[in-house]
Parts: sequence; C-alpha cells; structure tokens
Amino acid sequence: MKTKRPIGGIDVVFACTTMAGLLGLGLTRLALVPAFTEMFADFGGPLPTITLAAIATWPTAIVVVLVVALAAVGLWRRRVALLVVATVLAALAIGLTVAAMYAPIFELAGNVRAE
Repeated sequence: MKTKRPIGGIDVVFACTTMAGLLGLGLTRLALVPAFTEMFADFGGPLPTITLAAIATWPTAIVVVLVVALAAVGLWRRRVALLVVATVLAALAIGLTVAAMYAPIFELAGNVRAE
C-alpha cells in the first residue's frame, strides 16, 4: 500500500489562504451585501441578474460547500491542485460578489447622460 506524503508547507499555505478567502467571503456577505441591498431598495428599478444572484443566499452556500470540499479533499489526498482551485474559487467568489453589488450603480451611471 502506498503511503501518503506528509502535509507540507505548500498545503498549509493554500489551506490557510482558502480559509482566509472564505472568511473574506463571509465578511463581504455580512457587511457589504446588506448595505447595498438597502441602497438598492431606493433605486426602484429591476436589478441585474448577477446582483440578484449575489443577494440570494444559496449561490454563496454552494460556493462555500464546494470550496470546503475541495480544500478537505486536497488536504486528505495531498493534492495541491485541489487546494489551488479552492483558493481561486474563493477569491473569484469575493470578486464576483463585489462586482455584482456595483453592477446596478454602473448601470445607473450608464443611463445618465450629460446634457
């Protein structure tokens, strides 16, 4: 039976980076999304699809479960590639959440014309 290699420094770095990404995503969901949701209520118009997806809880839950599963399997199977994918996915989730929150503002700014 083949023995697994020990968990190395790179494994720990990517696992910690992934967890930091999840913490950042959680803080974004707790601080940024409610503030923007309150502001969007004053807009009165329809919100872009990406914003509606970011406001909803289930897409974030799916991403969190996927990232945790990738990180856990990456550590258990000693696969750095899975840890890298988990880290990148967590970072993308934060970036997309922030972009989704600003999408209505950019749309509104695009509709304003200089006269």
